[in-house]
Amino acid sequence: MLKNLSAKSKALILMIVILLLMSLIKKPVCYFPEEEIEGRDPVEKDISLKEERLKEEGVTAQLHSGTSMVPYINPGEVCLCEKQEEYHVGDAISFYTYYDDELIFVVHRIYDILPSGKFLTLGDNNNKTIDPWILDKEQVFCRIMEKSLLESAMDNMFKGG
Repeated sequence: MLKNLSAKSKALILMIVILLLMSLIKKPVCYFPEEEIEGRDPVEKDISLKEERLKEEGVTAQLHSGTSMVPYINPGEVCLCEKQEEYHVGDAISFYTYYDDELIFVVHRIYDILPSGKFLTLGDNNNKTIDPWILDKEQVFCRIMEKSLLESAMDNMFKGG
């Protein structure tokens, strides 16, 4: 049954299932999907699973929990993102990096692309303070393509969008 669905529809179904499970267990979940990969910390598991899903499907979904991208992305909104060959200044991207010796997962906007091809990023709600990291393209998962609250995501799925 799921084989005939588009990658976008599969990502929306995954998002709905996880949000429903989250409502049952009442435990905050920051990353999609919550699956096990032996011997890795939770962020590394999520990075591996997200890269695998993007390689297979080209699209993935994630629940946004922070406030750094308000008003563009609000806490509780689900973002669909798609792997790109090229990224541009102004693109909202999903990536991982290290901050204070901790591996973190972030959605911010590309502020500048350096001559080396590396990215400087900035959260829309971060008072124009450029992030302290410089990203390689390999650290970028995908570009945010669409965002929605659960209700509109369900509407899109059942209307065939």
